[in-house]
Amino acid sequence: MDYQADITTLIAALLHDVVEDTDCSLEDIKNKFGPQVALIVDGLTKFEKGFIDKELYSALNSEKLLLHASKDIRVAIVKIADRLHNMRTLGIKKIERKFLTQMKR
Repeated sequence: MDYQADITTLIAALLHDVVEDTDCSLEDIKNKFGPQVALIVDGLTKFEKGFIDKELYSALNSEKLLLHASKDIRVAIVKIADRLHNMRTLGIKKIERKFLTQMKR
């Protein structure tokens, strides 16, 4: 699919899970890719859950996403594209899980 995104959006889309999944910090992203990419990635990065209530955690992350999207709409665009990708690959993941479950038997 052709989203016709600019380079900043593409870089942010590729990096959107990096802060959550690695030891790379938001400051590292800002230094290497610039403040616009860092803003988008920050808007997509969830808070650490800790011992916070599930509903409050979800509300805080939604508020953060919307606040950042109000500064740069590309935050919402990357979020929607990521959700669309997740939905499109859901069937594949189910097949992989079935296969892995059968392999463990």
